[in-house]
Amino acid sequence: MARVLVTGATGFIGRNLVERLVKGGDQVVCLLHRRGAENFFAPLQVEYVRGDLLTPGSLDPVLPGVDIVYHLAGATLVLSAKEFARGNTEATRLLAEACARQERPPRVVFVSSLAAAGVAPADRPLTEESPAAPVSEYGRSKLAAEQHLRAVADRVPITIVRPPIVFGPWDPLTVILFKIVRLGINFNAGLKDYRLAWIHVADLVEGLVKAARNGEHLPPDTRTAPPGRGIYFMAMDEMRSLREASELTARALKRKMLAFIYFPAFLCRFLAKVNDRIAQRISRPSLMVPDKIAEGLAGSWMCSSDKAKRELGFSCHFQLEAGLRMLAQWYRKHGWM
Repeated sequence: MARVLVTGATGFIGRNLVERLVKGGDQVVCLLHRRGAENFFAPLQVEYVRGDLLTPGSLDPVLPGVDIVYHLAGATLVLSAKEFARGNTEATRLLAEACARQERPPRVVFVSSLAAAGVAPADRPLTEESPAAPVSEYGRSKLAAEQHLRAVADRVPITIVRPPIVFGPWDPLTVILFKIVRLGINFNAGLKDYRLAWIHVADLVEGLVKAARNGEHLPPDTRTAPPGRGIYFMAMDEMRSLREASELTARALKRKMLAFIYFPAFLCRFLAKVNDRIAQRISRPSLMVPDKIAEGLAGSWMCSSDKAKRELGFSCHFQLEAGLRMLAQWYRKHGWM
């Protein structure tokens, strides 16, 4: 049994991970930065500690005795690039430095993103050895966070996992896809069908546990280490375009797709700018902003999980169609639809 600290525990992936860790017998500590969430996981036996990743020294009293840190906290929907820099990059830097100060540093598993690596060139899945080339502020902030972890890799054992599109119970973003497809329509940024990598959250959290147990670490010296060491992609083997995913979602909802509309790039960029100004005015982050449109127009987001399969015994038990069908049932049961 390990004592583990989870940042971002109350988020979509975090809550699935906490349930998996508790069921596996680990002693789970959830880092909370706001009041009112102390009973979030009741009746699970979970310990809560207060702390702020953006306050220097806040984690120093929390980390002693912790064996593993799962760092999931981060910014995904924001109003400005500065929030990505704070929530993803700066928070990870302070966490890395806090872990390095410990007499017995914990092992760190960082949930980064495929966005940190970039799109797949020549329509071939990326591998961990592929040079990172993020195309969005979000991706650049995640890659910068990885660099801060590399800076302490000589003192802290660190493993990085870069998942693609994640879906499953408690997912607040895929429900948007369901609500749009329920109307019989969906939209595509650009005039091409790009292939996308997907993973069910249950498979991802199982992969995170495997990475914590057996994953290789970031090298202390990147100049002599093989490229991609300490990094894992985790995704389904099947790569489905947004159009294909929309059709599978419609099937899960027992609806018929009436129209799939392709918006040209110039119109996507224009609408994203307008929507961004509206989001700024009402102080409410949105999905349809220039940063996300840049990702949507960039190309195919594909990655290979061969390394994780080979070294960690990783596998996906959920395929996209079955996963979306189960998620539709979950959304209905919990009133999200």
